[in-house]
Amino acid sequence: MKRVLGYIDELEWVDETGRLYLGGYAFVEGESINLDHRVKKSLIIKNKDKKYYIPAQNVFRSDITEQCGEGKHNYDYSGFYGFIDLEFIDNMGPLSQGTWEISIYINANGEEIEHPLNYLGDPKVKKQKFLALNSYKRAKSLRIKGSKGRLVVESINKKVSLKEYFKLVKSQSKTVKKFKKYIKKQKRKLGNKSLQFVYFFTKRMKIRNNRVVFLSDSRVDFSGNFEFIHKELLSRGGYEINHILKPSITAPRSLKDMYSLVYYISTSRYILLDDYYPQIYKFKIREGVDVIQLWHATGAFKTFGFSRLGKKGGPKARSKNHRNYTKAIVSSESIRSHYAEAFGISENSVVSTGVPRTDIFFDEEYKDKTIETLYSKYPSLKDKKVILFAPTFRGNGQKSAYYDFDKFDLEKLRKEFGEDYKVIVKLHPFINTPFVIPESSKDFVIDLSSEREINDLLFITDILITDYSSVCFECSLLKKPMIFFAYDLDEYIASRDFYYPYETFVPGPIVKNIDGMIKVIKEENFELDKLDKFRKTFFDQFDGKSTQRVVDQLLKIEE
Repeated sequence: MKRVLGYIDELEWVDETGRLYLGGYAFVEGESINLDHRVKKSLIIKNKDKKYYIPAQNVFRSDITEQCGEGKHNYDYSGFYGFIDLEFIDNMGPLSQGTWEISIYINANGEEIEHPLNYLGDPKVKKQKFLALNSYKRAKSLRIKGSKGRLVVESINKKVSLKEYFKLVKSQSKTVKKFKKYIKKQKRKLGNKSLQFVYFFTKRMKIRNNRVVFLSDSRVDFSGNFEFIHKELLSRGGYEINHILKPSITAPRSLKDMYSLVYYISTSRYILLDDYYPQIYKFKIREGVDVIQLWHATGAFKTFGFSRLGKKGGPKARSKNHRNYTKAIVSSESIRSHYAEAFGISENSVVSTGVPRTDIFFDEEYKDKTIETLYSKYPSLKDKKVILFAPTFRGNGQKSAYYDFDKFDLEKLRKEFGEDYKVIVKLHPFINTPFVIPESSKDFVIDLSSEREINDLLFITDILITDYSSVCFECSLLKKPMIFFAYDLDEYIASRDFYYPYETFVPGPIVKNIDGMIKVIKEENFELDKLDKFRKTFFDQFDGKSTQRVVDQLLKIEE
């Protein structure tokens, strides 16, 4: 393994917010990081039981390159800067009792390493204490100190006198304005008072050990990961299955569904989610109930959730979104840290089971049936090679989603490949503007954005053209060629960024315009040699048994 150098040379603890700001540098020796997007860094704080990841911003540090000598590697973006919210990080509270170490995760050009961080300041540093009230006469003391060059955070539970207690209350509510702000925040946390009132009573009901509830604001049926888990539970028997589903976050929720939601999150042993679900984050989930995030995407590609901290459209540092998951599933061990960071949960809560909806790629009967069904619905595809054009959206989210359709020149493609190929267009569900097909290309292009599952379309696809979509993970399981049409790569990196440097990550050629795309197809230069490494990085199992593993490991019926 290559050597890593990493140090903290800037430190500030802001007592009022409980934030520990850290700056320094870290780089993998021999891996140049002369561009911002060629490196991904995260701060890590851990003890023997838990491990949390917090995204760090890259900082320009030409001084590090100069220190390494002329003619050697460029480490201009070896710098980092970020903060750890010591008051809110551990299950939405201060760090649990014990000693916590600080280190860094770095991915430079695909070389991933976790490394401890030494402090270049005073080796005997002892910063001011920060006391967080737990309850009356009980407080948590957090302090940072140097130990043999390392920086550690100590968390200690301690008793406080009545005098100290009121002093702490006063320090945490210094002004009337601050106190009013606090009250306003508490009201916002309560949300709908009637629901909170109902929850106060329903959470005292008995938890049904065999009760499972499926919750989604992005689908109205059992599809995606839900479909496979639902079928597996039914086949095993013994489970009481319930669901509350609606097509989108903005779709209205009936009064019955609102009260059913409170009842089921109070009494179900397992709560299953497949996407962002704002209603669940309003409630403090009771002990003995598991909230399991099945997530709708595979692998780890573009950053999401708390990995976007500090970026436009990213969450606030103390947002409660995602943080109450007790478990989340991923496709491989190598990406557990990224999901832990994105959801703001400890890495030990992320489990590599594989993704249920990818089981279809190992089911020959399902494959044959799907191909037959699609050819029956769309017979014009049967005797042609198929190019699947499946880009992701631009914009900050569902409300602002769009795509630059003019970049994808259909007429040029048709003139080159109209006789042998057919193009399927599958837009991201967030893009509401329809794809306009010119009259001259009606026989060359078919818009299948209305098809719910893109995975089914992959079975009849010969070439996938995408950009920053996670569909590349599923396509890799079929070992099919891919082209990455990244005409706005620099802008996308600046606004969204990735968990891995894009150029070294994607398993296929990157093109910036339609001419580059045509050239790759003509020459059949699909860089298929990259597929094997890509598959082994993002998938631990290739057996079609991910659904079984999820149920076996996370959804057991307890006596």
